[in-house]
Amino acid sequence: MIRHVRAAAVCLVALAALGPACYADVAVQKEEFSLALPDGWVEIPQDVLAAARDKIAQAAPGATIPKYDYGFQLAVNKWMQYPYILVQLSDQGRIPEQQLEKLPKLDLSAALDGRADALKALMSGVSLGHMQYDDNARLIWLSSQSEMPGIGTIHGLSGLIPTQTGALQLHCYALDASIDTLLPLFRQVVASARPSPALAYQPSPAATAAAAAPSTAPPAATGFDWRMAVRRTALGIFIGGAVAWVLRIRSRKKRA
Repeated sequence: MIRHVRAAAVCLVALAALGPACYADVAVQKEEFSLALPDGWVEIPQDVLAAARDKIAQAAPGATIPKYDYGFQLAVNKWMQYPYILVQLSDQGRIPEQQLEKLPKLDLSAALDGRADALKALMSGVSLGHMQYDDNARLIWLSSQSEMPGIGTIHGLSGLIPTQTGALQLHCYALDASIDTLLPLFRQVVASARPSPALAYQPSPAATAAAAAPSTAPPAATGFDWRMAVRRTALGIFIGGAVAWVLRIRSRKKRA
């Protein structure tokens, strides 16, 4: 008996040392996608997401407030407390293969254009990292950072998974004190996400033919608007990171 207890204790210590990746995942299946959440994470109710969007619209009346289709967070926290993950299903159009493989060199810091003024009521010091495309996973990684009054730095890690109609976007947020611990977990969740068969990205006939018989001719124009796509994505990233802060401020005002 003592031997079994000691063996169990050794296993627990080993699991703790390995980190969150070794714990059991909870499978999430939606009509549009599937993913694996770490044990202890739950889905945010739709009415909570809708209420949060309304409150952000009240706090920043001049801003275009994106819709977040799903959300996930730690079960032990109140709704919409850091850390959390928001999911957006974009329908901005299919990104051509050639543009995925050679991501355009856009000035992401200027992605918000004139919309930055409308966000000043929510945050400051917004910055976006470089887009990085993982060809094997067919996934675009993008980091972000913003400053929230009374909270400090909010770090974001986004994964954009191309689909036939746009992208499955997962935006993960954490406070400065916990981002280093949570980054591996965020990457694990994003990498586990899979669009449904109806949305899954498929090679175009032209790309398949080009791969079979490479041509020296320049690629045809596709008409995909990267600037608009990045602008909408940036808005989704930064406003998503401000949700918890807005709800916190609003709840304080109510109590006062």
